[in-house]
Amino acid sequence: MFGIPAPEAVVGTNCADMAAQAKVFFARPDEFAAVIDQRIADQRIVLSEELLLADGRVFERDYIPVSSGQRAYGHYWIYRDITNRRREKAMLQYKTIRSKP
Repeated sequence: MFGIPAPEAVVGTNCADMAAQAKVFFARPDEFAAVIDQRIADQRIVLSEELLLADGRVFERDYIPVSSGQRAYGHYWIYRDITNRRREKAMLQYKTIRSKP
């Protein structure tokens, strides 16, 4: 999704550094990086957040902080490409509008 050759290439990488590298893929790069910082600061689960990429694709992201008690261990980010789902939804809406008398 981000041109990373293998998952091992990012293990242990600082989230802010990774966001700075990946932000070029997004339609609003500075907003993408700022939201990453905000998610880390808030340490709250965020699910199904939609992100528009510069090439027109749409990703959905979940953020889950990994912690035990007061100790933070890391962050779990899940990205899904939902471009086709969004296109299909738009087509259904378009067909519904066109079919109304």
